[in-house]
Amino acid sequence: DHPVEMADFVEVGFESHQTPHRMVITGKHRADLTRLSRDLTQICNAAIRFWGDDKPPFNQYLFQVMAVGNGYGGLEHRSSTSLLCSRDDLPLVTEPKQKISEKYKTFLGLCSHEYFHSWLVKRIQPDVLVSPDLNQENYTELLWVFEGFTSYYDDLLLARASVISTQDYLDLLAQTITRHLRTLGRFQQTVTDSSFDAWTKYYKQDENTPNSVVSYYVKGALIALCIDLKMRQLSHNSVSLDTVMRQLWQEYGKTGQGVKNDTIQGLCQALLSEDLSEFWQLCLYSTQELPFAELLQAQGVEIEYKYDNLATKASASLGVRGQLNDSGFQLQNVWTGGAAEAAGLSAGDVLVAFDGLKVTAQLEKTVSSYAIGTKVEIHFFRRDELMQTNMTLLANQAEVCGLVVKEENQALVKRWILNL
Repeated sequence: DHPVEMADFVEVGFESHQTPHRMVITGKHRADLTRLSRDLTQICNAAIRFWGDDKPPFNQYLFQVMAVGNGYGGLEHRSSTSLLCSRDDLPLVTEPKQKISEKYKTFLGLCSHEYFHSWLVKRIQPDVLVSPDLNQENYTELLWVFEGFTSYYDDLLLARASVISTQDYLDLLAQTITRHLRTLGRFQQTVTDSSFDAWTKYYKQDENTPNSVVSYYVKGALIALCIDLKMRQLSHNSVSLDTVMRQLWQEYGKTGQGVKNDTIQGLCQALLSEDLSEFWQLCLYSTQELPFAELLQAQGVEIEYKYDNLATKASASLGVRGQLNDSGFQLQNVWTGGAAEAAGLSAGDVLVAFDGLKVTAQLEKTVSSYAIGTKVEIHFFRRDELMQTNMTLLANQAEVCGLVVKEENQALVKRWILNL
């Protein structure tokens, strides 16, 4: 649990709640270390305040970063984290100090995510992982809590640390909702099954994964959002998911007691008079849509849905994801319920002609110019065999989310985001 690296690196140190912190960066970069130190201090301060203690549960902390041409990821440890990032994600001295780039937001979100894990995962743990049997696999249904809740709070704490604005946070939340809407597997797999099957399905993805698997990171984050808003609205903002997390830290993190499958539900229910049984069934054990839209609306946030081309109206679609190569347009994923699936196409097929014309890089634009319901002829290769099929073009789905707050609702929204 203590990663070691021997390399040429740069180091910047700072203090948060009387505890020394460091960031060490390996790899060629031109990062603004002063800005990194300032922003990380604010983020760590916000995280420590969140858990309700004067000091963090470690004597020192290390952000161990490797900057590369293209990369992203992190692994949490008890008093450190190993991070991989693109060097373009790091802030430059030449960048305006009053602005924050999308890439830098992503990097700070990663730092916030792994830092939050020092409490939730490394000290608050599922019961089966407190003393795991390392001779066999250890499965848990609770990754929707441990990764999902962390994915909810990582960006939220950036806003509470005043590193990003409340609108920046809403834009990041909209991106999370968009990722969820683009995952058809949400209609096939529950979030608890996704947690339990992580090593056999989520980390062994194939061409059908988008149709069959839901992310416990993304759906877990949206479940956390739903719990947070529901508790605030039912209690007139007297309790929230924050309350539950601090109670979880006191009763489970500090004592080493493992979290059971129903622990979160029990802690939430104890703070409210209304029975939440149907809410838990919907969120955790069904494949129905989560109630985030109505809960956000009650909090003063309106959702605007658009299509993948950012249009406000539906257009004709093949229902696929693919890539143009020298042979044609090779299908990587075929969506369940889409036009391509209905026509018998499969991942790996290479489209060479659409409606009698050679497939080009403009395929998507060409398809969208047809009327929904149009029947077209498709020629494609399956392995080395040329085949033909007829397809009825279907409408694409609204899957791009934007969040809008009217002026009269700004105070209500800030009360939630900033926990005022």
